[in-house]
Amino acid sequence: MMPLSPSGLADLIASSEPITVLDLCLAEDFALDPRLIPTASRVDWQAVEGDGRVIVVCKKGLKISQGAAALLRTRGVEAMHLEGGAVAWAEAGHPMVPVADLPESGLWTMADGFGADVAEWLLSRFTTGQVILRVAPESMAAVADRWAAPTIEDPRALARRLGLATPAIEALLDAVLAAGDAPLSLPSLIRHSAPGAILDAAYRALRAPGEL
Repeated sequence: MMPLSPSGLADLIASSEPITVLDLCLAEDFALDPRLIPTASRVDWQAVEGDGRVIVVCKKGLKISQGAAALLRTRGVEAMHLEGGAVAWAEAGHPMVPVADLPESGLWTMADGFGADVAEWLLSRFTTGQVILRVAPESMAAVADRWAAPTIEDPRALARRLGLATPAIEALLDAVLAAGDAPLSLPSLIRHSAPGAILDAAYRALRAPGEL
């Protein structure tokens, strides 16, 4: 029943291993700091379930998350609780996503193109249930209004808005959004191959152990 440290969870999230992070904080506790650990989903602690590798989080890593992890383990789930909970994660300086900046629709609007590839990676990698509507530039405003899907002009601004502007992510975005079309440049590799795999590899190379 070993707990997972904040730095250990940061390493797991960064590794792109298939894990599920569940925020079980009581509503009154979450209201005091309505932010999510990247990739986490809010779940009622009394109805917790999952499969595969699951990390459960409550405010301080005590009665709710330890009990939930124990319950999941009785069901054959590889479950751990976050040591110190969301409080310890925040105190360690790891990024958290403000739920107020996530649209209720779960939808965002962006002009189709390379920037959308990068923004899509950012959302799919560090948030849950967020989707980009890729449209023609001239249609962005109309689509955003109709679908309640905020526009994204620049992946850098999106990272800052979501609290994800860590040194590694900022360095990655600066590198991939820089002008450059040489055959072996990072932007060119991303444009002409699998964006997610290239961005993942570059991100892992830029981050420090224990940091996101």
